[in-house]
Amino acid sequence: MAIPFNSAEIMVALTSELAEAREVIATEFVKDIVPRTPVDTGHARRNWQVNWGVPTGNELPGVDKAGSDTVTSGVSKVRTGRNRNPFLPVVIENNVPYIGRLNAGSSKQAPANFVELSIVVAINRLKARKEI
Repeated sequence: MAIPFNSAEIMVALTSELAEAREVIATEFVKDIVPRTPVDTGHARRNWQVNWGVPTGNELPGVDKAGSDTVTSGVSKVRTGRNRNPFLPVVIENNVPYIGRLNAGSSKQAPANFVELSIVVAINRLKARKEI
């Protein structure tokens, strides 16, 4: 005996789950990467940017040594896009010319591959939410 199902309901549920996962991972990544970024002037921390769909490629002026303004702005930008197409990517970028060197370990303030570490942290936070 076949078990009836509604494919439209399944698609809505899957789309909702995808959108939620995207929001959680992006939010948790921003909350982790900004304070993890080594700071001298605060310019690299200031340049973590959240956009929808496509990267800007822009380097922002200014500094944010503590990183709190950058986190607040990034999380807000993620949340403003929560009702967008769930297949539209969240683009999180940092366009300072030396971000690659920082991520390679040029600063004693952060280990090499701190960007990748923040990605793992964000994914693990999503998994932890789903286990509750």
